[in-house]
Parts: sequence; C-alpha cells; structure tokens
Amino acid sequence: MNLLLVDDEVFTLEALKMQILELSLSFSSIETCYDVMSAKEYIQKNDVSLLICDIEMPGESGLDLVRWIQEEHLPITSILLTCHADFQYAAAGIHYHVFDYLLKPVTSEQLQNTLERAIRFSLEQQQLKQKKLQLSAECAPLEEHPSISDIISQIAAMIEEHPENSYSRKEIAPRFFLNPDYLAKCFKREIGKSLPDYLLQKRIEKAVFLLQNTEMQVQTVALQCGYQNFSYFAKCFKEQTGLSPKDFRQKFS
Repeated sequence: MNLLLVDDEVFTLEALKMQILELSLSFSSIETCYDVMSAKEYIQKNDVSLLICDIEMPGESGLDLVRWIQEEHLPITSILLTCHADFQYAAAGIHYHVFDYLLKPVTSEQLQNTLERAIRFSLEQQQLKQKKLQLSAECAPLEEHPSISDIISQIAAMIEEHPENSYSRKEIAPRFFLNPDYLAKCFKREIGKSLPDYLLQKRIEKAVFLLQNTEMQVQTVALQCGYQNFSYFAKCFKEQTGLSPKDFRQKFS
C-alpha cells in the first residue's frame, strides 16, 4: 500500500514522514510532494492508496486536491491536515468523501490510530470493488436487460457504500427508467424495509462506527452521515439506539 504526503512546508513534511516511518505500519512506499500540481502529476503516474494532505497551501489547496480525486473517481483514501478546527473545512471535506482530519501538531498516537483505520477502510473498499467486478463479470449476459431485483440490489449497495448521500425515490427512479412509486414498492418487497427506513438504518450504522472508532466531534459525525441538522440527527440516533450520540460514545467507545 502506497502513501503520499503533500505539504508546502518542507520541514513539516519531512518530520511527518519520519514520524510515520517510526510507526508499526507497513507501507510499500511513502512519497512526498510540495504542492497540489506535483501531487496530481505523481498520482497520474503512480498507484496511490492513501493520501495525507495539508489544507492550506499556496495556489491550489488540499480541498482542491481531494475534489479532483473525487471528480476523477480515483480509489484514494484521503486524510486532511489543518492548523484550525474549522467547521467549514469539515463540511467541504465531507462533500468530497475525506476519510478524516488531523489537527497539527499531530501526535504519534493520533497518527497511528488514524492510519490503521484508513488502511482497513482502503482494503475494504478494494475488496468491495473486486466483488463488484466479479459480480459484473458473472452477470454480464443479463446486464443488457437488468431485472428489478438487480436494480434494487444496486441501489441498496449504493446506499450502504455512501449513506451520507441523498436517495429519495424521485431522485433514484429516473436513473433506472422506473416510476418512483413502483421503485418504492419493489424496494420494500426485495429489502424488507422502505427506502427511507433502509437509508436511516445505514446512516445510523455509520454513525455508530464513527462514534466508536474515531475522535470526531459529534457534530462532524452527523455531517459524515448526511445530517445537516444536528438536533434531527440526535433525535434519529436516540430513536434507533436508545441513547444520545454523546451517551453512546461514553458507553461504548
């Protein structure tokens, strides 16, 4: 697994690299770039699995880089570095599927914890992609005329992979040339839950994972799970788990 570090501050970048080398983690390579342009050039020519990038840099920022990665559909797990715990950065990063944030200066313990989780996540994403490719190959003769069961399975997989996105039946149905009411009826029949209930389940499952396995602020967890309104997130979470997000973290993290 290859790691790319991006920061315009040379001393900070080299210190971070040395800090990572001292951890008990196995990377095939750890490369460095000093600006977004050189990082893009490196990514286009090399296989990169994980990225740690500073947000504030001259010219293009770290957010510009993760946006480009998202637009290019590159399978890179991104972590952003920042000197400021800025909610706007968190909101923008979530939009581009940033895995986590590290606040400078980063301790070795924080770095170890975040990278271990990022490695697990990256491997899980690779396995999921391989399974999808295998399934596509096995079902190739049927893909010209996908059944409603195939379509519902695709939608369920989309929701499970990115529950933070919006999935109303009126938004999804046109993609598959279906009537929204018919899609909703078939989804309930195939999955056993309505589309909104299934989305709620997957969002809460993601929230549970983040509360147990990260140190993100609860408000950031809400955003990561697709909730712009924290009060509504807390209400939904308590209805599903019997505990408020903060109480859940105190009890189970």
